[in-house]
Amino acid sequence: MSFGIPVRNGLAIGLLSSTSLLSKRGQTPAISLNFLSGSLDSRVTFTRATTATFVGSNGFIQTAAINGPRFDYNPVTLAAKGLLIEEQRVNLLTRSEEFDNASWVKNSATVTVNATTAPNNTVSADAIIPNSGTNTLPGFFRNAVVSASDNENGVVSIYLKKGVGVSWVFVRYLNKANNFFNLWVNLDTGSVGATSTGSVVALPNDWYRCILPNNTGVGSTTAGRVTVCAVSGDGQNSFTGDGTQFFYAWGAQLEAGAFATSYIPTVASTVTRTADIATMTGTNFSDWYNASAGTFASQFTTSTISGTRTILDANDNTANESIRLRTVSADPSFTVTDGGVDQANIDAGTVVANTTYKMAGAYTLNDFATSIGGGAAVIDTSGTIPTVNQLQIGTSAAGNILNGCIGSISYYNTRLSNSSLQAITA
Repeated sequence: MSFGIPVRNGLAIGLLSSTSLLSKRGQTPAISLNFLSGSLDSRVTFTRATTATFVGSNGFIQTAAINGPRFDYNPVTLAAKGLLIEEQRVNLLTRSEEFDNASWVKNSATVTVNATTAPNNTVSADAIIPNSGTNTLPGFFRNAVVSASDNENGVVSIYLKKGVGVSWVFVRYLNKANNFFNLWVNLDTGSVGATSTGSVVALPNDWYRCILPNNTGVGSTTAGRVTVCAVSGDGQNSFTGDGTQFFYAWGAQLEAGAFATSYIPTVASTVTRTADIATMTGTNFSDWYNASAGTFASQFTTSTISGTRTILDANDNTANESIRLRTVSADPSFTVTDGGVDQANIDAGTVVANTTYKMAGAYTLNDFATSIGGGAAVIDTSGTIPTVNQLQIGTSAAGNILNGCIGSISYYNTRLSNSSLQAITA
C-alpha cells in the first residue's frame, strides 16, 4: 500500500489504496507525501549540516551530501523504508576503517589492509589474522570512553564477516567500573551467543553489523576499552590458530546513546553527524492545513523504543501548541496540546523497534481519536484545538527525534470517522 503517488514536478498527490470508499465520499488527502519513492516533495525544507550515511537501494552503505535527505532501504530485502531522520551523534573511535593503524592495539594477531569489499562496496575491509597457537582474545582493541561523566550510556558497533576458519567473533566493552559487556557472534549464521547483551543486523555479502550497548559505569578512571577478536565458540575468549585463519572487520563506532545509529566514518579525529531536520512552513503548510478539524496519517519505522520518538508534529515552534504522532517508549500516542496543556494524550497500543507501522490521529473540538495497525480507534471526547503554523517531520519543537524512517505522511482536512482511521492504518 502507498500513502501517495509522486508526480514529475516533485509534488505528490494520491490516495491510500485501502481508502477507495473514502475517495467516493470526497475525503481524499489534502496532501500526501510519499518518501518511499526516494524523492522529497519540494514543499519540504530539509537541512543537515554534515554528510551522513544510509543504506541505498542496492543494499550498500552510501553517503549523502550536506543538506541531502537520506532515503533508507532494507539491506537484505532492498525494500524502501523512507526518509531517514536521526539525532546528532559522534563516532568517538578514530581510524574507524584502519585496524592496521597504531591506535588499534593488536593482540596475538596481525592485520592485512583492504583485503575485501566492505559494506560500502569499496575494497576497504581489513582481514584480522590470529597468530598460531592458542591465544586469549586474539584480535585488536583500544581504550575509548563515551564520556568523562559517569553513567552515560553508549553503544559499540562494528561490521564483521567470516573469512577462513573463524566462525565466532567476540566483541567486548570494558567500562570505567571494570564491568564487561559482551557479544558473541556466529559469522556462519549471524546468530548471537547465549549470554550476549547485544544484537546483529544482516547486510549483503554475508556482512553483519554487530551492536553492543553498554554503560560507561562509575569508576575512578575515565578509561574504557573496546575489543574485537576471534574465539573458538560461544562464551569463549580464546582461539587456536595456525596463522592462516582470519575474519574481516570494517566500520567501528562508539557513540553516546542507548542505541546504534547510522555509520559515521572517521580518520584522524572523531566525527559528528548533525541531526536531520525536515519541516513545512509558511504557505507550504497553511495551504493544506485546516485549523478546526483534520486527520494526520503516517507510515513509519523507529529504530528504538527508548525515550520519546516523534513521527510528526504540527506546532507553532513551541511545545505549547502542538498536534503530534509519536512513540513514548513502546506506546504509540496521539497528543494534542493547547496553551501548554494536553487536551488529548491517547495511547494507541504497543510498538516494537525496527517494525513498520501505519498510524493516524484525528482532531476536532471535543473529539479526538487515534488508530494504529488497523486497530479499533481509541478516543478522547474533551479538549480544544491548538493554533499551529508548521509541520516538523520526524522531530518536535521539544527536540524529540524519531531515529527511524518516515515512509509517508498524509493529511485529510476533515476529522475522519473512527472506522476510516482503522481503514487507512490497516
